Amino acid sequence: MKKSKSKYKVNKPKKELSYVEKLEQEVYQLRMENDLL
Repeated sequence: MKKSKSKYKVNKPKKELSYVEKLEQEVYQLRMENDLL
């Protein structure tokens, strides 16, 4: 007996998703820079 309530629906605008993706990329780049230092 599986409940479908356990699945979360994420309804975010495309603009917000692209903004979050940009921030994630920036965080990744900064972490790489810090590892080099």
